[in-house]
Amino acid sequence: MTLRILPALLLFSLLGADEPEKPKLSALRLHEQRNKFLARQTSIGGYERLAVTVGLQGIKDVRSYGNLKVTEAKTDTGTDLIRGPKDKGAFFGVTNVPSFAVVQDYQAKAGKVDVEVVLHLTPRGAKRVSLKGSLDVLTGGKPVDVDFADFQGKETLENDALTTAGLKISANKDRKHPDTELSFKIGDDNSALVGMSLVDASGMKIMASGIYFYHNSSYRGGGTYTLSSSQKIPRDAKLRVTLIQGGKRLTLPFAYDLELP
Repeated sequence: MTLRILPALLLFSLLGADEPEKPKLSALRLHEQRNKFLARQTSIGGYERLAVTVGLQGIKDVRSYGNLKVTEAKTDTGTDLIRGPKDKGAFFGVTNVPSFAVVQDYQAKAGKVDVEVVLHLTPRGAKRVSLKGSLDVLTGGKPVDVDFADFQGKETLENDALTTAGLKISANKDRKHPDTELSFKIGDDNSALVGMSLVDASGMKIMASGIYFYHNSSYRGGGTYTLSSSQKIPRDAKLRVTLIQGGKRLTLPFAYDLELP
């Protein structure tokens, strides 16, 4: 009887080892910052905030994370702490962030990502806060490079790979340095976008720094991707869009009852 059970246990163990790592969320830290002014101020809020750091773990197969949605953030006194785009201090951060961020190499090595949930300050006397919401992750798939040789002068980038990934990219004509800078508007969903770069006619990479800004003026998402070079961008340069092909979108819910500091 023992001889029959051991192979079954061994097979079960091997099958379990091949199972993909599942992403999960946990509340890690809670921090509240208050500014003390000794004179009358006309501040727009500064960095005053309650911040809850949520840890995303099990990220072996996670490509990007975002679309942070907080459906409830209330104290035990009934105060709503969700900070909207038109609220005081929104310039320094809002609660709901529809944009996605790519998992960086250092995060992949650490096996975790920290996501900060920015909230309003709590009123004096409050002791607890109830926090509920969700975070989306894009898992699996593989990075693919899509080159555009004739992108300069075009208003919209069109390609089957972009369409399948749900990526909408259009040129931003408002540029301060048109010879050394390129700017693109990214549609509402940037979950599959890894990055953008420039290559020459032979496919060699052109030195240029790229940075993505998400639009926090609305709940819709979207942003701007800017490429800047120290030299004049060649006319025959190609724009390379790196995206995740075949990824799967997952929504991870969370609900915490936290004690305030």
